[in-house]
Amino acid sequence: MSPRVKGLAEKQMAFGYALVGDENASLRALDRAMTYLAMPLRDSDDLLGQRSVVHDDLFAIFRATCDIYLGRGDRVVPILRPRLTSLSSSSARTATITHAKHARAYANAGQPEEAAREALTALDASEQLGSLSARSELRRALPVLHRWRRRDDIRAVLRRLTPIARDA
Repeated sequence: MSPRVKGLAEKQMAFGYALVGDENASLRALDRAMTYLAMPLRDSDDLLGQRSVVHDDLFAIFRATCDIYLGRGDRVVPILRPRLTSLSSSSARTATITHAKHARAYANAGQPEEAAREALTALDASEQLGSLSARSELRRALPVLHRWRRRDDIRAVLRRLTPIARDA
């Protein structure tokens, strides 16, 4: 198996560990992922995953995703925000998924106005692109967004997200 495939598998494992709250295992898997992904491509390697993200940003985006899944937001928002413009110009799909993650980061940080704005941006784009990954990221934000369900902006997000969550 190629180092690239091993790296992408380790990245997914890091995300999984973060989703179940095991930060140490997540960080170890992320370190292994980056070690594999730093290895030179072979001629026979398929170009799978994250082709639109330059290598220097991979670790930052992968780590930010793990932090979001671990319930963090304050340190994630400043990592993702400056990358959104470059992601938008290189890959609409990756940018949409990142907007969805950014929405949850804002929610985790206790910033409902910003969370709603990012969620609506991601919802609009995911509908245009048909991005199931962005919708999945937005579904993960539902429990956090429900804290502010009485806010008009959050209600607007929840109205659009709830049918998506039911369809999953």
